[in-house]
Amino acid sequence: MVDRGMGARSENLFHAVRRLFRRITIRFLAEREQGCNARVKSWKWQKRVSVEEWR
Repeated sequence: MVDRGMGARSENLFHAVRRLFRRITIRFLAEREQGCNARVKSWKWQKRVSVEEWR
């Protein structure tokens, strides 16, 4: 028989890992959706900042 406390702990761990994995997946999908726009925007912004610094 499995110890009750051990079973509950492993189950909590399993749920925590699944929740974390889902959060990472959601964030990954959202970033991939916005990825191109954000990358272009940040690149332009960095370029603009560097140009302003050169003045």
